[in-house]
Amino acid sequence: MDYLITTLILLSLGLICVFAFSLWSLNRTSRKKNKRK
Repeated sequence: MDYLITTLILLSLGLICVFAFSLWSLNRTSRKKNKRK
């Protein structure tokens, strides 16, 4: 049981990190496009 819980927590943390990184990258790209215009 402990192993399952730890794996689930690690997976959730990984997904959150990926989601945050994707949002940050999108914001960064949009800012660069606005500056070029």
